[in-house]
Amino acid sequence: MQPNNNSRRRRYETPGVATLASAGLAAYGTYCLANWAWNQWYKKEGDDSQQRQQQQHDDTNIIPMASHPSKPLGRERSPMSPQQWRSRRQRMVRCGDEVARALEGLLPSLKRAIEEATPTIQETQALKQLKTKGQHSSQQAMDLWETVKVRSVTRLVATAYAHSILVLVVTVQIHLLGGKLFEEQLHTDNNNTNDNDDSTASDLMSTYGESHKEVLHNTYKYYFEQGVPALIQSVETSVQSALADWKFSDASCLHITRGAFDQALQRIRQQQSLEERRLLQYLVPSAGMSLITDAVSDEMARWILYETWDVLESPVVAMAHRDCLDVTFERMKHSHWTKIFDESTTGKPLALIISKLKHTSRSFFEFQQQHQTDAVNGYYLEMQCLPSVMELADVSFG
Repeated sequence: MQPNNNSRRRRYETPGVATLASAGLAAYGTYCLANWAWNQWYKKEGDDSQQRQQQQHDDTNIIPMASHPSKPLGRERSPMSPQQWRSRRQRMVRCGDEVARALEGLLPSLKRAIEEATPTIQETQALKQLKTKGQHSSQQAMDLWETVKVRSVTRLVATAYAHSILVLVVTVQIHLLGGKLFEEQLHTDNNNTNDNDDSTASDLMSTYGESHKEVLHNTYKYYFEQGVPALIQSVETSVQSALADWKFSDASCLHITRGAFDQALQRIRQQQSLEERRLLQYLVPSAGMSLITDAVSDEMARWILYETWDVLESPVVAMAHRDCLDVTFERMKHSHWTKIFDESTTGKPLALIISKLKHTSRSFFEFQQQHQTDAVNGYYLEMQCLPSVMELADVSFG
């Protein structure tokens, strides 16, 4: 039993997300500039042993990069000394760490947006009541199972897509900001001034802090409130089409094999293939970017927003998005499908498979410890090492 148009429209409206997203973005924006930019970027190198230890730590954790990074889109790079190249590489590593912290702050809003748009609690409770009455094979029960099937698989696939988009956008914006800060320091160093004293650095961080908060607000508020629901609608259409033959009343659905399930997800991805190259539609109103930028008075924020959109339309992002999705689906396949299908060769009932998908969907919002203190999203750990994602970070940093 599919919802009518009015119920569909209500289901995709997520009023609770706006408050959560705004609060989360404000908190993250304050954290980002207070902790990362100030403490990491304006330390004078080599002043004490602790800083030398930090430099050694950075050296051992540098993500492999090309010796001559890609030219940034539409920007010229000033010549740099070997020491400046070294500093650039170290700071890109710190940007990568900050992406992980940003995801930790932003993923709760994404989780809530997706769960509010793909509810199954009422249908599940209704199915339990029908089972108690001995009506678990009725047409009403079959219709409810169909709704649960579509929404559960939609939640899984949409989470994979929405999470990969979030990773890419956060990667671009943090590296854009990081590159701009690095450019400021290069300018200061090249002119042999004392502009990087504590007072000047504090003023600069305050200015960048306000800019970055505007960027966060005008990117992710729209994404969580408008982009994610639109993405879910698109995925749901693909799921309905790809799984149309999987009927709970069909005896064959008592023996869904792991291979058959993998093929079903592949069909969904094939139908979503065009959407994989259209990230910007989920981040910018269809009426145009000016609806966002006209409301942004901060010049630096406008620059970062336009640079973000410019990078997101580039081929490197299309490649990175495809690679991120490939890694994501492979991780789900090897880390979660084994738990669902065990060693079974005859397959599992469709109802059992669907009921266990929620654990996989939740895995995108779990974190694991790294370097003893940092909690890192496991999917991001694999994505950040992809050559295409490293190239994206390099292009964005400038």
